[in-house]
Amino acid sequence: MEAVAFEQVLSSNTADNMTLSEAQSYFSSQQNALNLHEFIEPSYLSSKEFRKQGVERLDHLSLLLSQYKRFYCQYVLNSGSDFLNTLVNNKQKGLSQSIHSGVSKIEKKAIEQAMFFNARASWIANTRLLISILDDNEHCIQFDGEVFVFTDDNLKTHFDDCILAMEVAADFEHLFLNSRKSTLGTWFESVVARFK
Repeated sequence: MEAVAFEQVLSSNTADNMTLSEAQSYFSSQQNALNLHEFIEPSYLSSKEFRKQGVERLDHLSLLLSQYKRFYCQYVLNSGSDFLNTLVNNKQKGLSQSIHSGVSKIEKKAIEQAMFFNARASWIANTRLLISILDDNEHCIQFDGEVFVFTDDNLKTHFDDCILAMEVAADFEHLFLNSRKSTLGTWFESVVARFK
């Protein structure tokens, strides 16, 4: 599987001129190309070849997530610095309130983004565990064409816990991505423009 890393994208389109929206779009498109929905389909998971290839896809997703985190942190540092410099150099009334509001907004967005990163990391870890359960316990698991049948109840519980954790993480990510009214980047740009 050919992977284009954020570092390669950034080397031709540096963090200074790549917007947060562009980075988010890039991450989403790369993630979508991995067809992650296949990891919850028993018909795919029943294949040893799929699971082997799935581990490679998870490795790619882990790398992509790590690179996106680094980009995001650098972006927030650079944009936050520009934002604060603009406010400090501005002599308008209400500066204190703008700084407080700005810091609160940055803090909220950073916490939300961290929760997104943690949800995606949890999904990856639980998917790896799910694959491991299937690979290491073939003698206790049968695929009947629709679902997995377990001869060990504890193993089934562990398997179900992984699926549940994956679904919770995916649901959070879906809500997070669909509930953002504006990105942090758009907000930084609007505040800086207002005070220039």
